[in-house]
Amino acid sequence: MRNLKHKTTSAKQSAVTQALLRRMHEGLLLLLCALGFFLLLSLVTYHRADPSWSHQIDQANILNAGGRVGAWLSDFLLYLFGYVTYFFPVIVFQGVFDWYRIYRRLENAPSISWPHLASRMMGFILAMLSATSLLHLYLPAVTHGLPYESGGIIGVAMGNCMLQWFNRVGATIIFLPILLIGATTFKIGFARGI
Repeated sequence: MRNLKHKTTSAKQSAVTQALLRRMHEGLLLLLCALGFFLLLSLVTYHRADPSWSHQIDQANILNAGGRVGAWLSDFLLYLFGYVTYFFPVIVFQGVFDWYRIYRRLENAPSISWPHLASRMMGFILAMLSATSLLHLYLPAVTHGLPYESGGIIGVAMGNCMLQWFNRVGATIIFLPILLIGATTFKIGFARGI
């Protein structure tokens, strides 16, 4: 009788724990969706006249829809990564969708694989470095609405480093496979889950 009572209590606690974990999971997904929308809104409404990370302007009226935080965040990301920054909200939304699809049922949620997570981060870094460098190599003069160049400061640094040793075609031959490998590694990580 005592074992039956203990099993019933344990089953109730497990159900409460599962429900709590489910609500925390849904709350995290909603928070990430809100972050993605804020980032998208801040990037789309970026304006050079706003006070931001790369320059200081005394202006009371901030034109960015994300306010002062949105102006600083969008300026910082656009300064670092250039036009590649516009893929960041897409990456956040894709991650939210994949996490929802994979972890719909908490029983199916695998534990975090740290080597897998490290390979995804490495893929992201490789894809960002090569994409920004290619933008710098082929679209350096297209800076409409950017605080710096089309590839950002990272693309300028990596592109110029490669141009010291190779010409533009040679650097492209190196950066394109790196971009494809990085994007594939990063996307496979999303498809499998964390």
